Amino acid sequence: MNSAGILLLTLCAVGLASCEGGDEGARSEAQYTADNALIRDAAHAMQTIQSRLQGNMKLDGNIIVVGGSLANGDFALARNSSWTISCGQGLSVHFEGAEIDLVSALVHIKDRQCASLAAQTGKAVQAIMDGADLPKS
Repeated sequence: MNSAGILLLTLCAVGLASCEGGDEGARSEAQYTADNALIRDAAHAMQTIQSRLQGNMKLDGNIIVVGGSLANGDFALARNSSWTISCGQGLSVHFEGAEIDLVSALVHIKDRQCASLAAQTGKAVQAIMDGADLPKS
């Protein structure tokens, strides 16, 4: 292959890679917009957060399965695995190596709202781990 052909292939590859990055940026912007609106709608925020949690965390016997569009990968964890919730810059559930970003870290959540969301989200996580119905929000 001559140098012109190699240059053309290189330019095509670079162009495709930059387009893929553009899609990711558009998804991040869309997620930020949706999450920002969600946090402003306190009456419905927890219902959506619980739905997102259920879509990314399941109990399968004595195993917690974490995976989905908001998780950092696919994980199988012991049912008694420790977990924490972080809130402030987004809202996330952290397990031993696994993480579910329920609200984008680009969204700032005020302390008062964090206290409420973290407590309610914690109850929802524990309900899933116990195999119980999620608490009503």
